[in-house]
Amino acid sequence: MEPPKIKYRIGARDLAGYGISGLLLWYTFHQSGLRLADIRMSGLQWVYFAAAVAVFVFSLWLYGVRARVVWAGEIAAGRPISTYGSFILGNFYNCLLPGNLGEAVRALHFSRKNGITFSRSLAATVTEKWLDAQVFAILVLLLFLVKPFAPDIVSYALVYTALAVLVLTCIHQLMLRYKGIEKGLWAIALRLGRAGRFLYRLYYHTDQHLRTMHRYKAVQTYILFFFLIFGLNVLQFLLLEYAAGVSSPVAGIYSSYLVALSMMIIAFIPSAPSNIGVLHYGVYSAMIFAGRQYGTGEVPQSLEAYALFSVYAHLSFLIPEIAIGTWYLIRERQFLF
Repeated sequence: MEPPKIKYRIGARDLAGYGISGLLLWYTFHQSGLRLADIRMSGLQWVYFAAAVAVFVFSLWLYGVRARVVWAGEIAAGRPISTYGSFILGNFYNCLLPGNLGEAVRALHFSRKNGITFSRSLAATVTEKWLDAQVFAILVLLLFLVKPFAPDIVSYALVYTALAVLVLTCIHQLMLRYKGIEKGLWAIALRLGRAGRFLYRLYYHTDQHLRTMHRYKAVQTYILFFFLIFGLNVLQFLLLEYAAGVSSPVAGIYSSYLVALSMMIIAFIPSAPSNIGVLHYGVYSAMIFAGRQYGTGEVPQSLEAYALFSVYAHLSFLIPEIAIGTWYLIRERQFLF
């Protein structure tokens, strides 16, 4: 089946996303007192920032390798599977399009390049997100074992997201164990017509991916890659904290771990291209929460450093994704246009 052509028009929901993203970006700068003139680096700050970008670029390569693990069955059968270019192009278009539409571009490119249906290709991305969510819930538990739960928007967001993952996991297990429940739920969903049928295909292929990964013991490999990449994310944020001048004890493994967890939620929130605004405010809020955990308060210098850190974090993603994505857009254009 030929994958669908992706047509995009800006609607009211997208305009609302742009508005919210712009408002959050303004609020981050306004609350922290950060000025555009303060966004500059010199000497050692450039070294830390460049090192953070290098760590992120390496993690992108690991993401591409990890994506192959989902296709363990095809690889075992000797079928060539290419994932890195599709992943890079998906991130590139996420920098240009709102609402995480780059994921659809990723699935479209992968579908055409590897000769796999669009729904099965998109289901591979859903499989990745599903497995990531399972580990995310465990990492949230570990976070609050290190430092006890404290009332804050960041901690509530982490806990509620982890609980949502737990509920969905229980529902999924019930669907796998009791076919009557599975048929009943999908009978309701299929009343949505074409959208319901597409969702069912997505669910079916995701379930098949998970079964195949279990059959080839690829889930353990995937989780290993997850921890390698997550560790690199923590290192990336630690280097960026040094680049932004975040003072000790806030600048450290705990705050970097907290931001890495928060980024897993931020990445799912539909917003303006490259999560602008949403990313800045989310990271800024996470750093304020980390500061409160250490009892450092919200002094103006700290708030400016936290906001500057959010800017550097965004740039450390945006610059390499645009640069590498442009190269792959030229190289792989025949699979997109």
